[in-house]
Amino acid sequence: MRITLTLIVAISAFVPSTPASAHHSYAAVDMTRRATVQGTVTTLEWTNPHVWLWIAVDENGTSAPYAFESLSPSEMTRFLGWNKRVVTPGQPVTIIYAPFRNGERGGALVTVTFADGRVLQGRPAPPSLERREAK
Repeated sequence: MRITLTLIVAISAFVPSTPASAHHSYAAVDMTRRATVQGTVTTLEWTNPHVWLWIAVDENGTSAPYAFESLSPSEMTRFLGWNKRVVTPGQPVTIIYAPFRNGERGGALVTVTFADGRVLQGRPAPPSLERREAK
């Protein structure tokens, strides 16, 4: 029995492992659609596994919270030029996003446009969507 267990452990050490490819799913988001909303930044949650940007949107005189999910803080910094101080509460912004499928306010962050015209990407666009938007 002990020889069998030792043999199984030894063989498994040489079996190549595959990386976990399903980190998080965006099944709750319709990545083929885009929506735009204007509001005021309330919070930037600069935490793993994903950064969340919260804004307040005026809907008929009532403040409605919208939540936008993006990439991890390290990806936002390395690939998209973000840092935890690039967005501050009170800033007016225009958000382009892929909406939640269930109709809740928010979705996957695509771009943030500031009042001064600066634009930050929230995620790379899928190649098929980039081709469609270019037409």
